[in-house]
Amino acid sequence: MNKRICFLGAGNMGEAIIKGLSGYFMPKDIAFRESNTQRVDYIKKTYKIRALHHYAEINSYGMLLIALKPQVIPAAIKDLIGGIDSKVLIISIAAGISIPYYQKHFPKNKICRVMPNTPALLG
Repeated sequence: MNKRICFLGAGNMGEAIIKGLSGYFMPKDIAFRESNTQRVDYIKKTYKIRALHHYAEINSYGMLLIALKPQVIPAAIKDLIGGIDSKVLIISIAAGISIPYYQKHFPKNKICRVMPNTPALLG
């Protein structure tokens, strides 16, 4: 399995996990896609990781961690359907979005749901 990870969303929880993983992953093995341009600049500068500009770039990573607010998941998923390789493990931290929901859109991918909590922000 490709041990590189890409984040879809780099808000507070996404950043907390990026920060935690930065001690275990090389910066070249972590990337993210974020719509807020100020946030993109901050994350790139702080963690020295790559910002992705196209969804197709996600396929060069073995894991996709979806760190978006639940209300934006449907729009984000719409952009990903048909473009994510079946070898990419999809990990979601979005509350209230079930594994069957993801399986409906990504039937060939392995799906994992995890629920970090506020103390994750502190490492």
